[in-house]
Amino acid sequence: MRPRPAVALVLALALSVVFSVSLQTPVAAHTGLESSHPTEGETVGEPVSAISLTFNRPVEPAGSGLTVFDAHGVEYRPDSLSLADSQTWLMEFETPLTGGEYEVRWRVAAEDGHIVEGAFRFTVDVARTGSSAEQPPDSASAPAAESAGQGLPRVRSRGWLV
Repeated sequence: MRPRPAVALVLALALSVVFSVSLQTPVAAHTGLESSHPTEGETVGEPVSAISLTFNRPVEPAGSGLTVFDAHGVEYRPDSLSLADSQTWLMEFETPLTGGEYEVRWRVAAEDGHIVEGAFRFTVDVARTGSSAEQPPDSASAPAAESAGQGLPRVRSRGWLV
């Protein structure tokens, strides 16, 4: 019995598809953020004067580049932006970022010109390490705090007498 032409055609097409797929090279990985310091979601116990972003391929800042915003939308541009190595950018701030949540937004151009962007957040909690950022009032101001309450119960909140 002779094979039917339609069956032979379908078999030939199926084999050619399998063969062509197996010969294709793997798709190149997309450019992206590999790591950062501080990291996504990290709570840092001291003011931050530098942020590093390491990409999986060499990139160049594009458009708005590398910026930082606080929880109120205030933008903090780095005083210095430098390339630490072929894939790591370093943002340095003369005035460190202190207490609060920050979002680092990055927009970069890959070697092929493709624009890639993303963001990550971290929190600075200087009170966590016992910093002097929030110290209770000294004993000289305590009488004023007591007389201001005039008999109301006093509550200690974050080290302050309320």
